[in-house]
Amino acid sequence: MDWGGTITTLLVGQPHLDKREYRMLKGFYVKHPGFINDLVEAVTSYYACHLRRELEFLADEEYGDAARPNSEFTLNETLMRAFQKKGWRIRRYGLGRIPGHPARFALAQELLGEQNPNLLRIRFNKVNCKDVLTAMLLAPVSQDAKGRIIKVKASERKKSFPAEHVTHFTDNVDLHLLSCGTDIVNAAVDFTQLLVVSA
Repeated sequence: MDWGGTITTLLVGQPHLDKREYRMLKGFYVKHPGFINDLVEAVTSYYACHLRRELEFLADEEYGDAARPNSEFTLNETLMRAFQKKGWRIRRYGLGRIPGHPARFALAQELLGEQNPNLLRIRFNKVNCKDVLTAMLLAPVSQDAKGRIIKVKASERKKSFPAEHVTHFTDNVDLHLLSCGTDIVNAAVDFTQLLVVSA
């Protein structure tokens, strides 16, 4: 999930450990004034025929857990409550403090490069993740003062740029890739039948 002022994005993925794959299934977004309830409506409508209504929620703990002046609930809590009201079971999974862009870039290179047979292969649904893939392709990178690769998020401030193609979805992808690079996907619990969403 990426909570933006002009757009809020959510990416659904699912590990398939038997195939050694992590699949990005579908990117969802709502533009302002739409927000959490609209996004949850889009997701639950799309997956209405899904028999197992369970989600593993990769929470944005930095921004999503911040107190909000107009609500007693954080953004993450509001999202979880909205899914629960729709009859979905949602379990939050925190990744802790998210590493900076250099570490995320290195992780993406490692996972998407598919050179290590011990790592999951990352797959994208080319139809349902079209905006996600476009955002990834259009996300500019630069170097910081130490020569490390960083993501340039200037497109998020450009009104002329389609909001669904700026870097918001790339932050969703980062959360999913980070979950593959930790014990979340490889934990003792079998998540293969669950949908994993990032906020």
